[in-house]
Amino acid sequence: MDRSSQRSADVALLALVFVATAVYLSLLPRNLGAADESYFLYEAKRVRDGEVLYRDVFDFVTPLASYAMAGVFWLFGTSMVAARIAMACVHGLTGALLYAASRALGVRQALAILVPLAYLVVCQAVWPFASWHWFATSASAALLLVMVAAPWATQPRWAFGAGVVAGIVIGIQHQKGVILAAATAAILLLDFLVDRRYAAPASWKSLAVRLASCGAGMAVVAVPLLLGFALLAGIEPMYRALVRFPLESYRTTFRSAWGGIGPLYFAEYTYPEVLRFSPLALVLPVAQWAVTVLRGGDRELVRRLSALIILSIASALSIGYFPDVIHIAFIAGILWVAAAQSLEWIARALGAGGVARAVTAAIAIAVGGGLIGQLARYAQTLHAQYPFTHQTAFGRVDFGDRWEPLLIDRLRELLGGATGREIFCYPQLSSPYLTTGARNPTPYQFLQAGVSPDHQIDEALRILEARRVPFVVAAPFLMQGKDPIGRYVRDHYDSISIPEVTALEELPTYWVYVRRNDARGTQPAQP
Repeated sequence: MDRSSQRSADVALLALVFVATAVYLSLLPRNLGAADESYFLYEAKRVRDGEVLYRDVFDFVTPLASYAMAGVFWLFGTSMVAARIAMACVHGLTGALLYAASRALGVRQALAILVPLAYLVVCQAVWPFASWHWFATSASAALLLVMVAAPWATQPRWAFGAGVVAGIVIGIQHQKGVILAAATAAILLLDFLVDRRYAAPASWKSLAVRLASCGAGMAVVAVPLLLGFALLAGIEPMYRALVRFPLESYRTTFRSAWGGIGPLYFAEYTYPEVLRFSPLALVLPVAQWAVTVLRGGDRELVRRLSALIILSIASALSIGYFPDVIHIAFIAGILWVAAAQSLEWIARALGAGGVARAVTAAIAIAVGGGLIGQLARYAQTLHAQYPFTHQTAFGRVDFGDRWEPLLIDRLRELLGGATGREIFCYPQLSSPYLTTGARNPTPYQFLQAGVSPDHQIDEALRILEARRVPFVVAAPFLMQGKDPIGRYVRDHYDSISIPEVTALEELPTYWVYVRRNDARGTQPAQP
């Protein structure tokens, strides 16, 4: 196949990866995740309604993903279908970028196409929700593509472009973006040092120009973004959200060993052991890099391998704050590119004859067939687990239990006579804000005593008291001990009996509470 035909085939495969991924994910059940997905989507809804991050709405990551999803809601309506189709497109873009990066590294098409398949099967299924993380994953894949495909070594404008992409990652998740930005600079520095082994080493001036161009690209994105929100929200709220909370609250509360699996994870949808040992995919690329450098071999290959290896290591470091299976899935797409590069090196070692082609075809058919089979099983599993479709204030949502849509409908009825349609959800709960169309009177989507700082708990209590919020939606079994919000709810609210839910003999995850002396015709019943 000549070069023109290969380019045409690559364009067709890129389009196929994007469209097939987006369509497949769009057809899966739209079950609203109770944890991060609800926080993220309700935050985006608040932004869509005119509130400002860090001033009106608390979050501890940088804002680009939330504002991107708010833009989706503005364009297509605030609904579950808009959110999930948007995320399906994000995953489709990520898969296309990973395929393109593999091809830029010289991986043949039959092996390169396995990379987006592995990403879809092994990574996306671990956390099948809308999330800030997946936006950062896509931007990280774009950074990899720029660093392995663009001529930044000879044209500083491409170093500037790499900086812009790194700045976008910073704008999505600063804890990841800062490390990947440092890795981008490290690639430029390592490339300069490796040049010393070759006949025409780069000058110090050229290194300075590359680094300056890259830094300027980062600044073009990050500086206006952070300054703009500092003006809108204030420096102190941003500092508390983006620096103090991650370092003082999150880091001291949430810990995991590498590849850890918790009780609420979706490990049954995928291959957690593959994710746990995914960094081993770097072994052969590192060996190939060392052999090529020592032999003074293909300079461009060394440059591309340097980018792949450093960004892979940096991606692993960027989840060091909580390296469980889910967070590994967020960064493993780059490692699948490294795995494809390893297979390509082995195939080339077999020569250009029929043996190499036969081995490559066998690998592509066996691995690709297995991955496609898992996609079918995964879809069947999800449809079986979420069989109840119900129309909510957030559009059509699929549920795994019958009690939840009944409880949502009852709460929507109660909210029909409530001033301001305010409820307060606690702890670690935001989905009812979306499914009932209610408003959170506090800035906090995530709030939990023992994790959230005392000043956030105190502020929420002040708001509950001052506004006399009529309804609380809470998980009573998670409000134990010395939880001050749990104590406040017990002292000022009564649970509501919902006969339709009680008749099901299912145990609801959360209950509805009504403020005393404001029962609105409900029947209090103590839990």
